[in-house]
Amino acid sequence: PDIILNIFLSFVMILTVIVFVVMSNSISSGIDLGYTDLGILKAQGFDDMRLKCVFLIQYLLAEVIGAILGIFMSLPVINTLPEVFEPIIGIKISGGIDIAKSLLILISVLLLSAVSILIVSGKIGRISPVQAVSGGNGDVYFDSRMNVPVSGTLLSAELAFRQFTSGRRRYGASIAIASMLVFFLMTMTGMTDATTSENAHNAMGGTNENIAVEFSVPEYTSDNTDPVWEQLDRIESIIGEYTVINERYRLNDKYMLLDGEKLFCLISEDSEAFTMISGRAPEYPNEIAVGQIYAEDMGYTIGDKLEVSYHDCKRDFIITGFCVGTQDTGRFFGMTGEAARTLADGICPVWAGYDIADENKAEEICERLKNELPQNCTVTICSTGDSTEDKMISQASSAIRAVIYIISAVFSFACVTMVCTRIFAHEKTDIGIYKALGFTSAALRLQFALRFLIVASIGVVIGSALSLTFSERLLSVMLRSMGIAEFVIDYRFATIFLPIAAVTLSFFVFAYITASRIKKVEIRTLITE
Repeated sequence: PDIILNIFLSFVMILTVIVFVVMSNSISSGIDLGYTDLGILKAQGFDDMRLKCVFLIQYLLAEVIGAILGIFMSLPVINTLPEVFEPIIGIKISGGIDIAKSLLILISVLLLSAVSILIVSGKIGRISPVQAVSGGNGDVYFDSRMNVPVSGTLLSAELAFRQFTSGRRRYGASIAIASMLVFFLMTMTGMTDATTSENAHNAMGGTNENIAVEFSVPEYTSDNTDPVWEQLDRIESIIGEYTVINERYRLNDKYMLLDGEKLFCLISEDSEAFTMISGRAPEYPNEIAVGQIYAEDMGYTIGDKLEVSYHDCKRDFIITGFCVGTQDTGRFFGMTGEAARTLADGICPVWAGYDIADENKAEEICERLKNELPQNCTVTICSTGDSTEDKMISQASSAIRAVIYIISAVFSFACVTMVCTRIFAHEKTDIGIYKALGFTSAALRLQFALRFLIVASIGVVIGSALSLTFSERLLSVMLRSMGIAEFVIDYRFATIFLPIAAVTLSFFVFAYITASRIKKVEIRTLITE
């Protein structure tokens, strides 16, 4: 639950930042549009602070109305969620809104909004009443080098690019929004893809077995003639008749005292079971590996000597390295089976997993093992994502991804619509001129949408670079409570292409839809103006 809540909390924080970006862009554009009116008001004696208060009251009033509507919209969701989760967790959930926390969050957001509004509206101080007479147009000394010439070969695309470069400051907020959405969507897609990625699964401490055997028997002595060891030899002999064993994992686990604290101990007969971050896996009877998260919390270093106690036996062990794993949320240590048997006789594997070269032989091998092994051996075919826990995590991750993509699409529509409305107001006269020159409404809508395709493309580049740089670090922090010290994203085609396609198409389609108002612009409007 903490992980899911942290993910949604991060998404809410991203959306909050986007809201402030859109609001700032809206205020800035509003000042540009009302430059003449604001200049006249200043000439009539209105000071900058009074004009700032006008924007402050407008936007805070809009936020309060939106907050009230949002609270009422959330009531059905809050009442429905307990009914969804109660059958899963088996615990009665009491729903309802925490009024105190909600008011605290609302007040905090309003205060931050007030500060940002006052800062952004500071450009009112630069308004000149004299310049306002000319509509706010400043002197032009030279043209920008970014305003490339229009050849006419690809007229719509060239005009769209020219319009973007000539008014690129208007699109800064849209670029920031696109980059943040791409960053977060790519991060979340990488997280959900990791639940089905063998590479990411192994890098975070998981094992990669095709065949698993569980021994539901009491422990025996470590003599190789005991039943468990005989069964292990028999299993490996049978598998060897069909294919090669790439890796094997023969495991047991106990709770032991490490330097006086009770911790989970992973006991492995094979070093492949330990995913080491630094140092090496334990090999000798006096060596242990410690989980990286626990070692960082305790300040341990490689080479430290710690006392391990099990029942009445105590021995000193040397730390050979730090490993990762989700056992007890990363607070564990590991040792070899030989080392464990120096603390207590009779410790032997209770579970064995085998990664075989020919996966197609797994089913045939399992059938033979089931027929030849005793009843106290449970044989299963497995792979990454097959366990009940893996399936639950995968389903939860997919649900989270679907919700976040839907919310992102809705948010993209709202942001693009707001920005387009401002730009349309700026360029209404230009659109009339284009129509007078023979451009159709369909061609002008395409130009409008192409501009936002350029905006989305720039945002995609920035967002992708941010994701490649920071996504793994962000997820490592978010999932540390699960025992994952270093999250690994297996960047696949879907991990990169899906967020890029979602943001790019959203911006293009929503801009094209919003530009439908171009049809209402008439040529005679130019004569009136």
